[in-house]
Amino acid sequence: MNDFNKLIKDIAKEARIDEEIIITQKRGAERIDKTFKKFELIASHTCRRSFCTNEYLKGTPALFIMKISGHRTERNFLKYIKVDEQVAAEKMFEYWRTRENKISVKY
Repeated sequence: MNDFNKLIKDIAKEARIDEEIIITQKRGAERIDKTFKKFELIASHTCRRSFCTNEYLKGTPALFIMKISGHRTERNFLKYIKVDEQVAAEKMFEYWRTRENKISVKY
């Protein structure tokens, strides 16, 4: 996996995915800020999480994604994926619109 991780970092660097990311670490009461280029943080795990998140947002049932990703519980899977409140609200609105279009009223 090390070869893959190095390759994915090199590709991300070449693609200029170089936004600065600050990560705060705690050591006791002390907080230490470390700055990284985004490509330095990308690894195989990033690919796995992105796959899970993107498929979930496209509407693929969690159960199917979990079979591929190896998550055993939906609770852990939902903690794992990255969906912020704004994206969740947009998806909910989209779901409601789709559902309303499928409802037919008969008199």
